[in-house]
Amino acid sequence: MRQKANFLVTFLDDENEMKQENMYGYDADRQNGGTFDERGQAEENAPAKTCQQNIIIIPKESSWLGFWKFMIHFCLFYGYFIDPFHIAFEISKERRTAEEKETLTFLTEVKDDMTEELIIDIFLTIDILLNFITSFMRDGDWEKRIIELVKNYAKGSMIFDICATIPTLVSGQSNGMYWFKLFRFLQVRSVYGSISDMVRFFMTKCGMSKSNVEKISFIINLIIYMFSAIHILGCAWVYFGKINPCSWLK
Repeated sequence: MRQKANFLVTFLDDENEMKQENMYGYDADRQNGGTFDERGQAEENAPAKTCQQNIIIIPKESSWLGFWKFMIHFCLFYGYFIDPFHIAFEISKERRTAEEKETLTFLTEVKDDMTEELIIDIFLTIDILLNFITSFMRDGDWEKRIIELVKNYAKGSMIFDICATIPTLVSGQSNGMYWFKLFRFLQVRSVYGSISDMVRFFMTKCGMSKSNVEKISFIINLIIYMFSAIHILGCAWVYFGKINPCSWLK
């Protein structure tokens, strides 16, 4: 009888422990948002996202938008060198007389390969379309209405972005429309800022101290700014020299 009683007591104790474990597990599930069945039911009952909400790009949640913006800034940075060069050495040829073209043979050379400029224009056109569906912060929350996104972009750089990209894209990089690309220099501050941030990022990953990163970054930025200014002024000097009938380039 004692053995039966001990067995019964042990059985009841084990059963109580199992009930307590189940109760604690249930409470933990409630704290984590409910049990598996309850969470699944809540997800099913949650309102489905509309088609408009699915195409909206939220910068904080996007895993590829940062890389895409850096690539666009790199394309603009590259264009800051090839666009003035094209204006100085290609567009200036149209201002020369027939006699000057005969005496200066290098003026008759025409750049036929515009693949680089075409690729950049295609990327920038895609970026313009993405800007129409990229969210922005308003009153501490991300704006998700497409109409408001379009209005916000229209108040910003939309007109200049379109003028700097679409005319040369549809005209086959014609020299008459090439001047519109100078509107891209309105974004020079953000472009150079992105390049500077990338330089800091790579130096930090190399294990450099914060003070050394700031010093080297300042020197690199200074070199980039000075070289860009010299390049643009030099191209302008060459352009005015070539279109001047009494040019010193003769």
